[in-house]
Amino acid sequence: MGMTGEDIILSPHARKSIPYSFECKNVERLNVWQAIEQAKTNCDDRVPIVIIKRNRTDPYAVIPVEEFIRLIKD
Repeated sequence: MGMTGEDIILSPHARKSIPYSFECKNVERLNVWQAIEQAKTNCDDRVPIVIIKRNRTDPYAVIPVEEFIRLIKD
């Protein structure tokens, strides 16, 4: 908490295998558009993904629709 940049720091080897940049939010109320902008700011050349969760709920991933389509096509 309180650090700038990505929330999940990947090793150089993992960055080659995982083309995603993660922004994680665990809050009861979330401005999803603000979280997406934060993820985009931190993503460099990778795909921004926002992981969202609140108490007593399952986590979800917010990904760009182009990436979602690519994933279901593969």
